[in-house]
Amino acid sequence: MKKLYIYGTAVLMALSAPVFTSCGGGNDDDLGDNPDVGPDKPSGVLSPDESKDYLEEVGKAFLQQFKPEEQKQLIELISYYDEHYGDLDMPEDWEEDDIYMNPDDVFGALKNGTRGNINAMTRAISVYDFNTYAGIYQPKGDCWEKTGDSDKIIFRFFKAGETCELVATNLGGANDSWRPSEFDDTDDAEYIIPYKVGVSLTESGKELMNGTVNFIPNVRNHTVSADYDVTAANLRMIAKLEGTDTRLSMNAQGAVNGMTLVKASTVAEGNYLCDYEVLKKTDDFSSLLTTANAEMDVIGKVQVKSKATNFSKVNKLLDKTYDKYEIENYEAGRKDCDKDCKELNRYVVNGVYYSTGDEQAKIIYQPALYGDPAQYWEWSAEPVISFSDGTTYDFDEFFDSTQFLSVKNLYEDLVNSYMKLWNKDR
Repeated sequence: MKKLYIYGTAVLMALSAPVFTSCGGGNDDDLGDNPDVGPDKPSGVLSPDESKDYLEEVGKAFLQQFKPEEQKQLIELISYYDEHYGDLDMPEDWEEDDIYMNPDDVFGALKNGTRGNINAMTRAISVYDFNTYAGIYQPKGDCWEKTGDSDKIIFRFFKAGETCELVATNLGGANDSWRPSEFDDTDDAEYIIPYKVGVSLTESGKELMNGTVNFIPNVRNHTVSADYDVTAANLRMIAKLEGTDTRLSMNAQGAVNGMTLVKASTVAEGNYLCDYEVLKKTDDFSSLLTTANAEMDVIGKVQVKSKATNFSKVNKLLDKTYDKYEIENYEAGRKDCDKDCKELNRYVVNGVYYSTGDEQAKIIYQPALYGDPAQYWEWSAEPVISFSDGTTYDFDEFFDSTQFLSVKNLYEDLVNSYMKLWNKDR
């Protein structure tokens, strides 16, 4: 449902803008300590080769926290659902662009979560109009069909004779709700959305996933807030966003077995950021932003800290290309791109840290050539890693498969183990 997410979309545009290699930081509610794994924090600034060794150990320590067998039952259920129910249409009386719970979206988000993108699990919970869509639904033919009444939204299906249920529950009170018509005066629909919604997935009565979202938009006061908390098997993701006209912030954490693997935080400042009348007339949300800051922490061993100013211009520079059809020759294109890269590096500052106050490297932008200078070519700004000794590496060059062979092998073994579970019931 497009119209419901004007605030959420605005926040995501700010938080996922390509200014940052990653975004990170902290959260008010701590999921748990970082796992006591990986290398000890270094003393002083490391050389590029020493950084490779350090990051290799961090990469291995991070991947070793994921064990497919710990998510086995959930993965097999998602795989079974994909195979047997993933092509079912929604009930005929459900309109595609309205507010409803689509089980395919929930299972898709959980699938990405079990594949390492824990952040995707927050998308397993959306907003639902219980007054219109509450009831029990089961597969019939090529679609879901309502088979019973309930004050919840229940999708009931079967795996090897066992009952499985995907359930959305209204956790708010009678007046604890909002209407999409508050956001769009051309929408005559009077859907009522509870502020707080819970979602769970069970197989034979065993809960494999549960989560809640508390989403509170306020058109009159120009504010928005949302809290997500999703647990799937041994994975957990929490996220909190707050927005006013001048400030948007998000804090998130991802954990495995109660150990925090990733912390992320982003703060964006600007004007009219939660003014709906302005937002619906604005094609480029970044034009409303002035500055943005982001931090990321991986298992307490690596941090990336970023700051961007003149946000609108940064986005335009990042989208800009310099190709054969627009510029006289490729050297002139390189010079133009290099000039804009220098501007980008003024407006965007990225630092890499290894759990100390020492900045280990910067992430800067340099011209990158694509194509053949004798035929079609284009230049664009590419992020590279720059060390204090003056050396720079693009990401593919730095994280090469020779130096990081142990990480590559561990990753491939992990993927193969997951794929065996995914394909078990196919």
